[in-house]
Amino acid sequence: MDSEREREVHQLSPRECIRGRRSYKDNQEAQSSPRRYGRRTPFDYEGHESASSGDEAVDGEDGAPAVEPVEATRPPTGLKYPENPQPAAHSGKMDEYQFPLKLFYILPVLVFLHIILQSDGLPPKPPDAISAAGDAFEIPQSCKDELQELKDEYPNQDATFWPALEYNLWSVLKDPPRPSIVTFLYNVSTSTTLLDKIVYTTHACMHPEMDPIVVNGLTFSESRTGGDFGIIIDKYKEALRRSRVMFVENLQDIPGLASRAFHDLCDSYNPIIDRYVVYFSLFYTRADWEESPNPNALASDLLKRRWDDEITADTAAALIARVTEAVLVLREKIY
Repeated sequence: MDSEREREVHQLSPRECIRGRRSYKDNQEAQSSPRRYGRRTPFDYEGHESASSGDEAVDGEDGAPAVEPVEATRPPTGLKYPENPQPAAHSGKMDEYQFPLKLFYILPVLVFLHIILQSDGLPPKPPDAISAAGDAFEIPQSCKDELQELKDEYPNQDATFWPALEYNLWSVLKDPPRPSIVTFLYNVSTSTTLLDKIVYTTHACMHPEMDPIVVNGLTFSESRTGGDFGIIIDKYKEALRRSRVMFVENLQDIPGLASRAFHDLCDSYNPIIDRYVVYFSLFYTRADWEESPNPNALASDLLKRRWDDEITADTAAALIARVTEAVLVLREKIY
């Protein structure tokens, strides 16, 4: 058997021997150098067998090895490939890198929300929502009855006037309390009697130890305070604790230097005492209203014009923002 195989080898022509050595050498290089030849496939072997088994390739005239037919290395036409190959299954490694990145964005948001909630930065919910949630505190029925009497006596007020007033009253009576700061706009044709009744109705709901504190521009004059607004705070802090209600008449008459006392008195986030109300009255003309018909904008503009020449713009802006936290308009009286 071995002798027959040796005779077949000796019967190969020199051209076939050369071609066989060349194909063997190329195959070895393909295995050792994948970057040059690329990834080997089963078709490479079929091409090698086709090229080494036939006599179609011939040497050139100068003796150089002949080029193997291109068709010998092409894949068979009978093979079928999927038209839409499915991507490989996700390994999950990207999630390991994406999770810390997502956490990087989520953490600041959570910290911000925690700070807001701890500082009571969110406005309190309306009374109806609190009652529905089962809050232990409710506005006393006597306060509701007195407010209803005022509604019936003065029906010409805006639709939002009484709900806003009741909401501010609720915010100071709830637990934990939040100071109520309200500025009332009025003009020459407005009945100030309604404002007086609102002050005393609120005062009765607070169960105070003394009458409400009523002050005006003369009270804050420089001759009485010496230009030191700290004296005003020290003077009225204990009185406000016992009275719970302060009414400042004609805010436009308060001097700019003395008005800085309201920066501390009207701080609803860091109040000087636990439970109190400060009401302001602010006069406006019809021309003022035509120029700025928005209540908050009108009150801010009036106070800015009054105090800009006496205190710095930054101090005035911060002070105005606090005293105009809630602005209500008293409508004209009915004759």
